[in-house]
Amino acid sequence: MSWFLLALGSALGMAIADYFTKRHLSDLPVNQAVMARIFGLLPAPVVILAVTPWPAVGADFAWPVLLALPLEVAALFLYLRAMAIAPLGLVQPFFATTPLFVMLTGLPILGERPTWAGAAGVLAMAAGGYVVNLHQVRHGWLEPIKAIGRQRGVLLALAAAAIYSLTAVLGKAAVNASNPWFMAGVYPLLVALALAAAARARGPIGWAWLRRPWGLAGVSCGVAVMMVCHFMAIAVAPAAYMLAVKRGGAILAVLLGGVLLGEGHLAQRLAACALVVAGGALIVAFG
Repeated sequence: MSWFLLALGSALGMAIADYFTKRHLSDLPVNQAVMARIFGLLPAPVVILAVTPWPAVGADFAWPVLLALPLEVAALFLYLRAMAIAPLGLVQPFFATTPLFVMLTGLPILGERPTWAGAAGVLAMAAGGYVVNLHQVRHGWLEPIKAIGRQRGVLLALAAAAIYSLTAVLGKAAVNASNPWFMAGVYPLLVALALAAAARARGPIGWAWLRRPWGLAGVSCGVAVMMVCHFMAIAVAPAAYMLAVKRGGAILAVLLGGVLLGEGHLAQRLAACALVVAGGALIVAFG
């Protein structure tokens, strides 16, 4: 299966998990939303590790994993908080800027150089950040950019996107030192342990999230699909390109937010996400 289809599968899983998080869990404390994500991380890795051979790994696998874990924890807390305080359709286009940051980190860590067409595709995706606030342009051409600084949820999403660019690059380094199936089994379990420890350190967790079966089931299925497809795709594709296509799932998340959650500015936010799709098309055609 091509890395592009796998990246789309990862995008679909991410959008489903985000929709169910926003619909069923966003009123809960962040700690409990994190626990729902952990629940989704557990089943698939256990099965994967039980049925696939384990490769011999060494320091070239351990160091990127150990560096990535605290970053993964910080990014997820920021992202879930962003979704709790801002509309899904507002957060998603800004979260799609991850490939821009990957371009900056991929060269020194992985030696990946995007082509000019690939870079143009990634930049087109990031341009959605301007279009999503286009209604502010009546106050001046710079207002859509200035609005970013006034929206806390957007700033949190941008911070999460920047951190995820590092975890994506570190994760690919770990995949290169093992194999995608082993990484898809081991890494989510380690992330789950790190998230549980961080959530507990922040205070009592509570169990209300267990009384949201639809939210829990949706998040679990989405996260499982996302993780498996992510590591299989990133094993064979440049990190910036794979993340660019994966973040194309923002268009589905915006649709779900507008149609099923009644969020406003749907046409404008879809236009912003169209830039994401156009960027992905550039990458696939010429990157």
